[in-house]
Amino acid sequence: MSRKFGWFIFSLVILMLTGCAHRSINTDQCRVMLFQYQLASDLKSDGVKVVVVGDEVTLILRTNQFFYANSNHMRDRGPELNRIIAYINTYHPIEDIQVKGYTSNIGNYTRNLALSRAQAQAISNYMWKHGLNSRLISAEGYGCHNPYGFNHIEIFFRLPPPDNVFH
Repeated sequence: MSRKFGWFIFSLVILMLTGCAHRSINTDQCRVMLFQYQLASDLKSDGVKVVVVGDEVTLILRTNQFFYANSNHMRDRGPELNRIIAYINTYHPIEDIQVKGYTSNIGNYTRNLALSRAQAQAISNYMWKHGLNSRLISAEGYGCHNPYGFNHIEIFFRLPPPDNVFH
């Protein structure tokens, strides 16, 4: 099966699953939803975990993929980070984006805490320099304090409410 035909079938399935086949969602909303789904798929192929629970989205990046060992100096991972920025930019309006850094529990606690903060700040600096509003982004390091795992960065944001919800 050709790649183009595979994408066509994939798009049809997503349209039906998301309700785009019904008149309740307009064509522009369907295009955005398909674009978001495609970007999420691309992020997953880059090794970024995309976790959506209700209106909360968490992107989980392995630090060894984006940083040199025990350092806050970033590897050349611009394409992956640019896809993350594009994915976040498809949602409007986002009130805040939290970048959280985590390290392992091996080594000096204070150094690990500082390293996690520096790595989170490096990711947030990259994101605002490449298209995200700096007023929306906060960065924090937590060292080894996370039940999920070690040595990763989490980018967390909440989805805006649907247009048809009363505020």
